[in-house]
Amino acid sequence: MSYNGFLLKIGDYIIPADRYIRSDSYQAGVSLRTMDTYTDANGCEHIETAEPKILNVSFETPALLTGTEFGELMAQIRANYTEAATRRSAVTAYIPETGGYVTQSARLADVTPSVYRISGDTVWYNAIRFTWTGGAYDG
Repeated sequence: MSYNGFLLKIGDYIIPADRYIRSDSYQAGVSLRTMDTYTDANGCEHIETAEPKILNVSFETPALLTGTEFGELMAQIRANYTEAATRRSAVTAYIPETGGYVTQSARLADVTPSVYRISGDTVWYNAIRFTWTGGAYDG
């Protein structure tokens, strides 16, 4: 599968890249789960891996996102949790290495926005980092 018009989908919600993903910040890949590593008598290294590989995806928002915009993004993400207590959801991410997509059940790491400025009833944030780490294929 090739690029299909989006970078990241949380449940049914496609995160609008032009609004919420700073263009130079998107990173996604799959990590190997090593089961056994050994070197044979000829000095050749052998690595045995297991499925599923672990999805890691992160991005930063553009700086100066308002409190309202941040709230809208978080509301969409929360609406697609499959397990709210652990912030787990089905995540489909574009993987640049393979040019395709991986879908896994993944957990959103702590989101800790820092306030850039407050004026009247408006809050602006510095760039906010979002990171999901997967663990199980979800279809």
